[in-house]
Amino acid sequence: MNWRLFQRAFLPTVLTVILPFVLPARSAIVANFDAGNTTSSVDGFNGMSGSGWGTAWITKTDGAAITSVTVTNASVMTAGGGNYFNFGYSSPGSLSSTSGGISRQYGGGTSGVTLTQTVQYSFLFRPEITSTDYRYTFFDATGAQPSTGSNCTWTIVGTSSGWQWINGDRAGGQTVVSSGLSIISGDTYLFTVTADASTGSWIGAVQDLTLGSSAVTSSTLYFRSSASSLGGYLTIGVSDGNASTTGTYGFSLDSISIVPEPTAMALNLMALVIAWTGHRAMRRRQSA
Repeated sequence: MNWRLFQRAFLPTVLTVILPFVLPARSAIVANFDAGNTTSSVDGFNGMSGSGWGTAWITKTDGAAITSVTVTNASVMTAGGGNYFNFGYSSPGSLSSTSGGISRQYGGGTSGVTLTQTVQYSFLFRPEITSTDYRYTFFDATGAQPSTGSNCTWTIVGTSSGWQWINGDRAGGQTVVSSGLSIISGDTYLFTVTADASTGSWIGAVQDLTLGSSAVTSSTLYFRSSASSLGGYLTIGVSDGNASTTGTYGFSLDSISIVPEPTAMALNLMALVIAWTGHRAMRRRQSA
């Protein structure tokens, strides 16, 4: 093959045709709750499907009484202010376990997020604690549910011991890995998760924005389930670690973002484009 002829005549056309299929549109699936309490807008609560979200927000409880599911701006989470979501529930104190939270299906449409690729999640979270036996959970699963289970992929847990990563069964047995960062009621935390469905692995990071501390990043962790794809339901929840006694718990949530990451093939093609463009620019300068 005449490589120079291929560069000039065919490479631009090939890349123009292929890149849209292997480079996902990196527009994020977002939830900022800007529309407030509504079911007629995607960016509200309960909201509606659209813009990459497969459903509206789904409220799930197990033995808990919900005391708050509302969008508010009463106590700003960030310097910029604005709306955020607040969830609260009470545990009656006579059960073996109680839990509650909100879930939402993501992916599909024109979002560019597919469940078999690498996806980055981020969100702001503020614990609103009045009892000591709390257990916050953030996870991806195959359905809407109030608490973690064997169908989860990545999972983050928060207890009185601090923020913890769950290293799943793919690592040879499930283990709890401490982040070393404690939980302070009323502080706003930024969470980031990068999950790679092709390897069943993920990396988490958490930062206390109120204290201005540096982000704490996990090592490479593994999914809890043996699935070769992400679950497709994002859940933020809380449970009572001692349901035999009464307790009240809650959290605030804002600035959710789910972004597809480029595939290895896409990155290689991007490198090819850059190399080809640089080569052509150098040839033009030499000719001049």
